Formats: sequence, structure tokens, C-alpha cells
Amino acid sequence: MGSNTRILGAMLLASTSLAWAATSADAQAVDTTKPAAPAAAPAAPTGAEDIIVTARKRDETLLQVPVAVSAMSASDITRYAATDLTKIGQLVPQVILAKTGGGGAGASFAIRGIGSSALDAGIDQTVSLNIDGVQISRGRLITSGFFDIAQVEVLKGPQALFFGKNSPGGVISVHTNGPTDHFTGYVRAGYEFKANERYVEGAVAGPITDTLGFRIALRGDAMAGYIKNVAGELAVPSDPTHPSPGAAHSRDPGTHEFLGRGTLAWKPSSRFDANLKIFGDKLKDHGETGGNDLKCSGHPQTLDLLSGTFVTDPYGDCKINGVRTLGALNPEIAANYPKSNGGVPYTQYHAFLTSLTMNYHLDKATITSVTGYWHYRNDSFDNFANDSSPTVFGANLDDSKAFTQELRLNTSFEGPLNFAFGAYYEDSKRDTRGNGFIGDVGPDPRNGQTNNWQLLSFNKGKTYSAFGQAIYNILPNLELAGGVRWTREVKHTTLGNSFVNENIAALGLVEAEGDFSSGKFSDTNWSPEATLTWHPTRNTTLYAAYKTGYKSGGFSNPSILSPGQNADNLSFKPEHTRGGEIGPRDR
Repeated sequence: MGSNTRILGAMLLASTSLAWAATSADAQAVDTTKPAAPAAAPAAPTGAEDIIVTARKRDETLLQVPVAVSAMSASDITRYAATDLTKIGQLVPQVILAKTGGGGAGASFAIRGIGSSALDAGIDQTVSLNIDGVQISRGRLITSGFFDIAQVEVLKGPQALFFGKNSPGGVISVHTNGPTDHFTGYVRAGYEFKANERYVEGAVAGPITDTLGFRIALRGDAMAGYIKNVAGELAVPSDPTHPSPGAAHSRDPGTHEFLGRGTLAWKPSSRFDANLKIFGDKLKDHGETGGNDLKCSGHPQTLDLLSGTFVTDPYGDCKINGVRTLGALNPEIAANYPKSNGGVPYTQYHAFLTSLTMNYHLDKATITSVTGYWHYRNDSFDNFANDSSPTVFGANLDDSKAFTQELRLNTSFEGPLNFAFGAYYEDSKRDTRGNGFIGDVGPDPRNGQTNNWQLLSFNKGKTYSAFGQAIYNILPNLELAGGVRWTREVKHTTLGNSFVNENIAALGLVEAEGDFSSGKFSDTNWSPEATLTWHPTRNTTLYAAYKTGYKSGGFSNPSILSPGQNADNLSFKPEHTRGGEIGPRDR
């Protein structure tokens, strides 16, 4: 189904929602994004000059900040039912945020045409996510639904100075709602007819004591699907006795998701405040390619690698019309195929994200600490031929986690000169598993397994980073700012095939079983930035900027390990970007 139809459906979903708000005793309207005494949630904007953004890790108005940034408020997100990053990407010019399937990165983010491949799990995104201050470079987190959002900021171009790790293409910064200074809440429900999608979400917030506030938000979503799967029984020349049985589900992607977020905000004095957020997500669907429509010519064709011939799928029409073919794996083969779910495509996704932000306010400076931890596990089995043919299947696992810590100091001197300093640390780990299949070669005589191979990779890394910036007001309406970020990254990998079916080993298509190799990558980078900002009138900003970006190199984690491939020849170099901007910003 095309994006226009999905947006219309999303608008209908939003328009049929039901909302409730608990108000104070005087029955006045409540703004659920209003910051509580113990919290620091972004305020809902009333005009362009009132939108507060954190593009330079300090609160500034959208009108005045010298950064190419687009901001979406809570009302914008609700109006278009933009409950995931893919939908948000459709609403912002020059931005593509696309979910992809398979054993790769899980998504492809691009801003102004700059992005990274989604086909390789070893490649971090060139456009990074920042959720409640926690920096994330793994695209797989696009799988999580978003809800109860206060604001989304899309920062275009290199953002190394303030966001550091893996942001040469830009940053998607998400701020979720926090507690309020009086009891309030909402319940919203909706139904979308095309996909038979229904959801219920709600939140309640308020004070626990004079210094402690809370917010609890929950959402449940179920969708039959906007893709009709018409795959039929189809065999290939290399294995005519084990045809695909056709579609396992009549509609895709068949999503069921439950999300929750809890927030505590503590402000014991005017000097100190702390904000703790804990988010969890559990999702199941009909496979990572189940929501894709296929554009081709005539009927879909797939190469049967073992026979060297192309197989035509008579059930597919090669049109973007909400109808496609995706065949299941023959159950006789699936019976001895690890993690294959009986040959029926599926995805099981679990995610956890927590952030703790603490601020200590001095007379002329603020010290900020942001501690983050995230962990997701994505387990799936799918047909990657994207048609009825039983030619390419994979059972993939991506298990990733990271601990991050950032410290910042921002000054607020009354004179013309101010400073920002910061340091960042990240400790990450990623394990992947791929049970691959490119044709039925029969069960392995040792254990009866019907998958062709099992590829394992184990990855870990550490990042050390620091930055500094000076801001000088040449005149009351003319500002010159410059700074630099230093980054040191170290990565380790070990990868190899833990299993190779003896029947395919004889064909020499994959690296031998048990040949694991290890590698180490390390690199250091300096990324400078300078901006000149002029406010000729109160509501106009002109700026010129020179910015640089950096993304570390590392090691490719392919879906198939070809003969002779090892950690040494799978390494890749860092990415460096340089760019300049000259532009106005006005109301």
C-alpha cells in the first residue's frame, strides 16, 4: 500500500480517537506536557518562536538556534498518528527512515541523501537516534512504536560536536512527556479500517510529594495488515518434491505490540533535579519482510541457485497495490531447521531503554549527567526471496546492548563569553546469529539439520569522547561559536560458521565450519565546528556554519560467509563528512 493511503488511514485513526483528561478542581483545561515542579518536560509550543529545541545541548528557541532543524510537537505527532519513526520520516522533508528485514541493521536512516546500508549488522547508522538524551546508533530500534511524545527534533547535517558518536548525517532527537504538577491523564483509542488496526493508549501523571512526580504511559496495538498475501504452492527445479505451501498468513504484517514507560522526576531543591525514565516494548508480527510490497516487471522471478535457473512466480503481479506473494517453507524441511517456526515467517522483538538525567544548577553554570542503558533482542524467520518460491530463507538473531554515560557543563555568564564542555563513554555489545538457506541440499548426515549453515558473530566496543565549545557575543545580536570533539573508538569482533551442512560444504559456496577469526579496530578523530549567527531583527536569524562529522570504522557482519572471508578482509574504514550551511530562519 502506498504511503499516501497509509497517511490517510493514519489521519482516520487519529480522528476516531477518544480522549479523556483528568483536570484539577477548578475544571480548567490541562496541558499534559506542562512541566511539573519536579520535572523538566518540554512545553507545548504556541508559535515558532516558542518552540524550545536542544540542538546545542542547551535550551534555545527554534527561531534562534543556528542549526538546520525541523521540530514536530506533540499535537503534530497526534494529528498524523505518527506512532513510529517511519511515519515521522514521511512528514519531514529530506528524511527517509525505513524499516528493513533480514539479518542486517534492521533499518536505513537517511537525511539529505546521506545514510548507511541496512544489509549489514556490523554497520552502525550514519544518522543516529537520541531518545531522552541517550545516544543510539543501531537502526533496529526503529521497530519500537513511539507514543506519549512531547517533541521530535530532526537535526540535518553533521552533528559531531554535541551528539558525537555516529551522527555525520544528522540526528533524530526524541523527547517523551514527563510528570505534571497536578494530576492529569488521557485515554485514546482508534481504529483504522484498511489494515484492521486498533489501538488503546493512555497516561496518568501527577505529584507524589511536593518534590517527587510520576508519569505512567501504556499502549497496546494490534493490526491484521494492509498487505494481502496471495502466495500459492510453488516448487523449484532443484527440489520438485518440497514445494512452498503458499502463504502462511492471508494478511501481513500482522502486528501485535505492547509498550510501556514509567517516569519519576525528583526536584528536592532549586539547585538539583533528576529524571528517570524506563521504557519496555514487546512486539510480534508475520516476519520482517511481511509489510513490503514488491515492484518488478511481469511476474516475480528468483534464481534457483542450485539448478542455475530462474523460477517465475505465477501468483505475483509486480505492482505496488497492497497485494504480494510471500511463501512459507515446506514443513518437512522446516521440521529440522533451527528457529524456523515450522516454516512460518515471524518476528519476536523485545526492547528495553532507561535514562537517568540529573542537573545541578550553579549560579552561573549547569552540570548535567545523562546515564543510559538499552537492550533489544530481535529473533526472526523469513522468506527473503520475497515471492512464493522456496529459495532463500533465514532465521536471524540480533541481540544488542549498550551502557552510555555523558557529562556536560554549560555556563551562563552575563558577559559576552560562555562555554560548553562535555565527556562521553559507551560500552556496547552485539551478538548475531544467522541460520541460512539458499536451497534444499538435504539433511546433514551428522545431525539431520536442513539449514545450509549457521553464522555467528560476537562484537564489542568502547567509545571515549570529549568536546568543548566557546560562544562569543561580538555584538548583542551577533554571535560567533566554535568548538571541537575528540573521539577514540575500539572495536573487537569474532565471527565464523559454527555449522555447515555437509551437502553444501561440498559445493564450496560458504566458508568451512569452525573457521572463526578475530579482529581489532581502533581509531581517533577530531571533529571541529564553527558558526556565525546574526539576528538583524527580533524574529529573524541568519547564520553560516562549518560542520564536520565522523563515524568509526569496524567489521562487516554478513549474512553469508563466503570462502576466504575473515575478520581481516571484512574490516572497513571510518566515515568523515564536512559541510557548510548559509541560511535564514524566520517566523
